Amino acid sequence: EEVLQEDVSGEATSRCKRWMESPKFDAFVGIFILVNMLLIMFRMQYEGLLQQPGSDRVKSSGVEAFIGIAEHFLAAFFLLELVLRLLAHGFAYLRLASNMLDASVVVGSCVDSWLLPLVWGDAKALNLSL
Repeated sequence: EEVLQEDVSGEATSRCKRWMESPKFDAFVGIFILVNMLLIMFRMQYEGLLQQPGSDRVKSSGVEAFIGIAEHFLAAFFLLELVLRLLAHGFAYLRLASNMLDASVVVGSCVDSWLLPLVWGDAKALNLSL
């Protein structure tokens, strides 16, 4: 029974690793990167409009909620992607500088989104979002 379980788990890991190395997975992650870029652009425009000299615009709770939820969702997605890549390739995945940079951005964003608000009590402590 243990041998069968190891074969099933090894096969699942192998299948997962093949999928993660496929162009389809890269395209899937690329879509989320594009969505994240659009969210950052939207947030920058929104904040710029609010801070425009002579403007009497006020913050929209709906827009603020949308941006906050989207940032948490994207941070969770990118964290899941990083964990899956580490499970598939081990820490050897971090040998490439680009992968190390990507992991640093993901971890920094997660710390900013989830850990620093708990420590400092500020909803957007440093604004290091992805």
